[in-house]
Amino acid sequence: MGKASGLKPNHWTQPEIRQLKRLYPMSHNKDLAKIFGRTIMSILSKAKDLGIKKDWESGYRVPPPPQNENLWTKEDVAELRNMYLNSSDSAIAAKLKRTRQAVQAKARKLKLFKELSEKGLHRKTNGRNRWTDKEIALLKELYPVKRRAEIAQQLGRSRRGIDKMVTTLKLPHLMSPPSPSRKNSWSAADDAFLAEYITKWPIEKIAEKLGRTPTIVQRRAWKKHFLRNPEQPRTKQRPWTRQEILQLQHLLPTCSNKEIAEMLGRPLESILGKKKRMKIKRPPPWTEKNIAILKKYFPFETNAKVGERLGKDPGLVRLKAIALGLRKSIYAKYKRK
Repeated sequence: MGKASGLKPNHWTQPEIRQLKRLYPMSHNKDLAKIFGRTIMSILSKAKDLGIKKDWESGYRVPPPPQNENLWTKEDVAELRNMYLNSSDSAIAAKLKRTRQAVQAKARKLKLFKELSEKGLHRKTNGRNRWTDKEIALLKELYPVKRRAEIAQQLGRSRRGIDKMVTTLKLPHLMSPPSPSRKNSWSAADDAFLAEYITKWPIEKIAEKLGRTPTIVQRRAWKKHFLRNPEQPRTKQRPWTRQEILQLQHLLPTCSNKEIAEMLGRPLESILGKKKRMKIKRPPPWTEKNIAILKKYFPFETNAKVGERLGKDPGLVRLKAIALGLRKSIYAKYKRK
């Protein structure tokens, strides 16, 4: 796997193998994939090669699937079928005490629109958003010569509504005409002229021919890579993600800088530089008292609240809970944001 995907190469380091052996028996594969920055299939394959399995006897359990508390009853489905022809999605949602998105999803699953089409029927809603023949004809007339935003403003509709109708009518894809407000926008011919003469003519002469300032011409050449910007470094490191920073903080108490660099797939200088810029120091190790407090309060309180009790970052609290196989209780009194 390449670095462009954000994942590590396939090679497993010895520190990773030791950590996998320690976490795999009581941790879920989805969480392990996040910790190691790999796919679930990579975790399963490596565990099989190492001969490690889930420890069911010690309490490992697969998390139950989310339960839908607002199931559709036979009466709800019958009411949906009865109202679908002559009522809008919003009216049906208000009647059934559901969201409009839930009504639309259920209608798609039951293929109600297809049933009406086969019978030659059309939905008779309030007509507020229904396209008239005159609007469709005007759309076809304006589509080749105006931008979609301008058409939406002229017809009094949203841009999304215009896009949907263009797809429905299967109108050919056209390049949007240039906006009159962008008089100085670069055309393909301008870029071609700049690419041909940037190394032959002085910047001032090219700017005069294009009717622009030398500064704008210089910046355009840099942007299109016709010339290299001397102020821009030749190499650019991959930016740090929030997950990598949390992993760095989580691994500091137990791993050396070299081991962390191997786990995160970064050079050692990148690890040392990030620690210096963010003033990250090795946090105190997790004591037995800290772990006991974590096990007691994590299932019922937010990560931020538990972090306040322990004096630790909420992200570190979450990572440690994953390592210990802890889960939020279904009886928790708080709402996740």
